[in-house]
Amino acid sequence: MPDLEELAHLLRQKNDVDGAIARLVGRPALIGHVGEFIAAHVFRIKLHGSATNTGSDGHFVSGELAGRSVNVKWYGKHEGIFDIAL
Repeated sequence: MPDLEELAHLLRQKNDVDGAIARLVGRPALIGHVGEFIAAHVFRIKLHGSATNTGSDGHFVSGELAGRSVNVKWYGKHEGIFDIAL
């Protein structure tokens, strides 16, 4: 059963990395939460305190879009588009 042992080892490593990511972003290490964290830092977005806010992940804090709400999406597959709803 070397394949199962290797899988178990890799899953332990993945859990360690996911835990470190979750501590950094303050939410579970899921693609959506990580995407929101990245967008917040790159585009100066203040995220809502709750990740369950319907239709909006936060709002811009400066620039021409200051005060406008935003819904961030990160797709696991490269689609060649920038999907952001204002």
